[in-house]
Amino acid sequence: MLSKKDIVFLQSDASYSEKNKFASISVYDTYQNKFYSNDIFKIKNSTQAEFYALIFSIKIANKNKYKNVIFVYDCNSLDIESLTQFCKTKCDFYSFQFLWLPRTFLLQTDELARTNLKQLIKKYDFNLTDEELIITYKKSDSRKILLSVFNYLDDTFINEKKAMEIYLENKYSLSRLQKIRIQNQDIFRFIYHMLDVDEKQKFYAFFSTIMPTIENSLTFLKQPKKIFLAEILRDILSKLRLKKDILKSK
Repeated sequence: MLSKKDIVFLQSDASYSEKNKFASISVYDTYQNKFYSNDIFKIKNSTQAEFYALIFSIKIANKNKYKNVIFVYDCNSLDIESLTQFCKTKCDFYSFQFLWLPRTFLLQTDELARTNLKQLIKKYDFNLTDEELIITYKKSDSRKILLSVFNYLDDTFINEKKAMEIYLENKYSLSRLQKIRIQNQDIFRFIYHMLDVDEKQKFYAFFSTIMPTIENSLTFLKQPKKIFLAEILRDILSKLRLKKDILKSK
């Protein structure tokens, strides 16, 4: 049990990818001898990543109800004043201090952040050729492909999303389908050519009920150019990044 006099040191660090604009942040809790990690996206630079790592450290200390805390970090350009105000107004510490130390004092925390970033890059890096990206995506099970498209669709695709929802429920009647008016066939053509053979036939039967004009349509059935598929796929994956609903690229 911690006493009111005990001091807990928490080390924080971040590893940032300039190319992908995301980072992995890590915190080492010396009292619990435990590491914490998190991933953050849409980060402008490494300084911002380090700032978020320090905030992560503060939140861990507050959640664990530590009363006397020293937050150790290695980036000397952080806005410590704003974090000090945050601790005073949002946390229940008896005392706290921010301590800058060179990276050599945070080697384990730094190494964990770097290792996690490497894994993150493998998962979210879209710098594959169109063909590589399409092949990787098509290796996923059909439901994951369908869900990724469903989650990608927003309110500008109301009818398309409704049709996807009905298909995913796998409970639909002819009368229910005929009432749906599709504005954009491209997304359904994309789905059709991404699914495996069995699911593809089932999906074709479903969609041709909504859009009878596609039956035996060479435009719909012909394998699209890779650039057509890849453009839609990259848009889907990009919009789903924050939801972490993305396929491993390698």
